[in-house]
Amino acid sequence: MSSASLAGKVIALIGTGTDTERRIAMACAEAGADLALGTRDPGQPSEFGMNSIANEAWVVGAEQFVRVLDAGDRGACEAFVEETWARYGGCDAFIATADGDAGAAAAFTKRMARTGHGVLVLCGAEIAMDGGDVVMKVEVSDPGLLVTTLAAAMESGGR
Repeated sequence: MSSASLAGKVIALIGTGTDTERRIAMACAEAGADLALGTRDPGQPSEFGMNSIANEAWVVGAEQFVRVLDAGDRGACEAFVEETWARYGGCDAFIATADGDAGAAAAFTKRMARTGHGVLVLCGAEIAMDGGDVVMKVEVSDPGLLVTTLAAAMESGGR
């Protein structure tokens, strides 16, 4: 685990509760970040998985909430973004872990661009925006490395 601190930072993540998503979210929570968690789909397994992550984050003292949504629904993604801003006053990073996160990634990046602050982190996700062209594909194998990279990016332009 990195010694970098994410205290006072807000991290948003869409997922189904996979082990990788859990490791990423918990690395952020243990480093002091608060979490905005959304489901990739509205099914009960995704809801249970993301709420399980939220419970683990609560144990380490992180503020967190889970929004059940369909990440393919633009309106639902925009509502998740607005709820994140309403609860926390902003978001420092959105973490995309699957190709299906493009809608949420676009909604978070749009809001971050308006506020002039935020980082989009792609973990093994191929995010296509701007007419369907793949903008970036990043593979991250060590969640500890993610936290170090995330913290460094936020220190250079964070709030």
